[in-house]
Amino acid sequence: MDLAQIIGNNVRSLMESRSVTIVELAKALSISRQTLQNYLKGTNIIDSVKLVAIADYFSVPVTDLLSEPVTSTNFLFRTALNYQSATDTISAKVMNCINSHYNLAKTLGDNVSYFPEQYNLYVTVDGSTIDINYECNNFFSSKLKITDELRHSLMNLAIEQRKKLGIHDTNALAAISILQQKGINVFFVDMGDPDISGLSYVDDEKGCYIFVNCNEKITLERVIFTVFHEYGHIILHRPLYKRKFHDSKIQNASYNFLDRMANMFAGYFLVPYEYLNNYSDIFNNLHSITQLFPIKKQFQVSLQTLVLSLGNYNYVSQLFIKNFFNYLNNNNLREIEPEPISELPEINQTFSSIKNAKILASLRTGYQQDVITKKDIMDILWLDSTSAEQIMQQFSTYNNSSSIFDALFN
Repeated sequence: MDLAQIIGNNVRSLMESRSVTIVELAKALSISRQTLQNYLKGTNIIDSVKLVAIADYFSVPVTDLLSEPVTSTNFLFRTALNYQSATDTISAKVMNCINSHYNLAKTLGDNVSYFPEQYNLYVTVDGSTIDINYECNNFFSSKLKITDELRHSLMNLAIEQRKKLGIHDTNALAAISILQQKGINVFFVDMGDPDISGLSYVDDEKGCYIFVNCNEKITLERVIFTVFHEYGHIILHRPLYKRKFHDSKIQNASYNFLDRMANMFAGYFLVPYEYLNNYSDIFNNLHSITQLFPIKKQFQVSLQTLVLSLGNYNYVSQLFIKNFFNYLNNNNLREIEPEPISELPEINQTFSSIKNAKILASLRTGYQQDVITKKDIMDILWLDSTSAEQIMQQFSTYNNSSSIFDALFN
C-alpha cells in the first residue's frame, strides 16, 4: 500500500471513530469536499501543511497518520447474524485457511493475488449524494434506499462483468469455474451454522477470497447465489474490507444496505435480461408458479431469486412479489426449494468437478513435493483430522497410479 493510501485510511479511521463527517473536516481544512475525498481514497497525497492541520484537528501526532496500522480481520458476510458474533465464530478458521493457502501458493510459485475491477457507486441521503464506500458510515440506516439510478448502475455493472469474464449463457456453475480460473479464490466449506451463507475477504497482498457455506441444510441454489453475492462485495465494496464497522449489530440482513446491493448485483448477474426475455411469452401468460420451475433450473437459481428478477425487469408486479413471499412465510416454505437443481445428476456432477478443484490440485502438488502437512489440509479445507488423512490417502493413491502409468512410457 502506498503512502497516500495509508494516510487516507488513517484519516478515515479517525473520522469514523470520532464521528466526524467529510463536510466538517473539509470545512476545518478550508478545502473542498471533493479534494478531501481524493485524500481519503489515496488518489492524491496530502501536503505537509494539511497533514499537520489534520493531526492538530484530531490531537494526534503526525507520525500516527504516516504509519500503516495493524488492523484486525474484517469480513463482509452474507448472513443474518450479528457481525461481531459471526466474526468471532469463524474468523480463526478463515485466517488459518487463507494463511496456509497463501503460503502453499508462494511455495509452489502460484499467483493467487488477482483483483477484479473496483467500482464506487453513490446514493442520495437527505438530499446529498454520497460515495457509498467512503462517505457512508451507517449501512443499516433506513434512509439508505436502492434508487432506480443505483439499480440501473448495478444492472449495467453485472452486464459489464459478464462480458469481461466471457460469460455468454446461463450456466452459473461454469461462471464459478471462470472466476476461479481468473484468480478469485473460492472455498466451498461446511461452516456448521446454516444461518451463515458465506463471506468474503480481500487482502492487498494475498488477494480475494470467497468462502461459501456448503452445510447439508443449504441448497445448491443458495450456494451458487452466495458466490456472486460475495463477488459483488469484492467489486462494489472493496475499500470497506479495511474499515471498522462501529456499532454494526445486524438483527436482519435485509436492513444491511451493502447486502441488498450485493444481492441485486448477483440477481442481475445470474439472471440477465437478454436471456430471461426468451421466456417472455410464459411470463405474460403466467397462471401457475410451477411454470417457472424449468426456467429456474435453466438459470440455476432459486425460485425466490427468479421471482425477484421478474420484478426487477417488470415482468410481474410488486404486489405479485409481496403475495409470493407472504405465501412462503405463512406456509414455512422460505427455506424449501421446489424441484431443487441438486436432484439433477448432471448438475451434481458439474458442481462436484469444480468444488475446490483448483485448491485440491494445489494441495495434491504440495503433497507430491512434500511441502504440506496434514494440518495444512485441515486448515485449507476446514476438515477434521480423520477427513484430512483420507484426503492424503487419496493423494497417495493418485501418486501410485500415476507412477504406474508413467512407467509404461519409460
